[in-house]
Amino acid sequence: MSLTLRLLLIVLGMLTAHGAWSQGQVAGYVSVVKKEGGIFAEKSSNSHMYFPAKPGMQIVVRVVEDPWAGVVMADGRLGWIKAAFVEVTDHVAYWPEQGPPRDQQQLASRKGDKVVEEARKYVGTPYVWGGNDLQGGVDCSGFVKKLYGQIGENLPRTAAQQAKVGTPILRLEHLQPGDRLYFCDASRTRINHTGIYMGGGNFIHSARSKGGVSVDTLFDPKWRNKLVAARR
Repeated sequence: MSLTLRLLLIVLGMLTAHGAWSQGQVAGYVSVVKKEGGIFAEKSSNSHMYFPAKPGMQIVVRVVEDPWAGVVMADGRLGWIKAAFVEVTDHVAYWPEQGPPRDQQQLASRKGDKVVEEARKYVGTPYVWGGNDLQGGVDCSGFVKKLYGQIGENLPRTAAQQAKVGTPILRLEHLQPGDRLYFCDASRTRINHTGIYMGGGNFIHSARSKGGVSVDTLFDPKWRNKLVAARR
């Protein structure tokens, strides 16, 4: 199954609060996961689990059929999570104008999807400053460099250097899985952190504050406000 089927649909541009993003048809309502639970292919916890939803994660719910809530997936299908595990807000989420992606085989073959698929394997790898070992320990730029090296792209070692390489992504709605994200604290004079965009508003990175490789969301102002560049 392609990565896009497992990822949730949340994209920053779907929220009406982010005016820089174009809007298409309504996808559903932004919702927040309250309790950890799986998102399943059918309304049964015995069916295939697409994705483990963590507390605080934002998803799009299209319909509630008690005791289940239908979660919009990246290709427009519904996945199902226990309705008691989520809080549905009144914030409308929109598909981008072009609508959900149609050709899942083409999406799955994209280089960026391959990078994200590989990156997921290393969640939990400890953070080590200057580290280059995807299993033993790695820092943020080492993580990105190693993963891109696996698809034949030789990136510079530091985040500041990496941010100068590749095609700039100038608008949030143009982000695609596998795009590199670059962050800078207000107190810093140069880029000091990087991660890989996963789709759905989420990104994966090796962070000292998280103890290693983990997934975060650009919905969190801590990260959204520090994002200064993206490259493909």
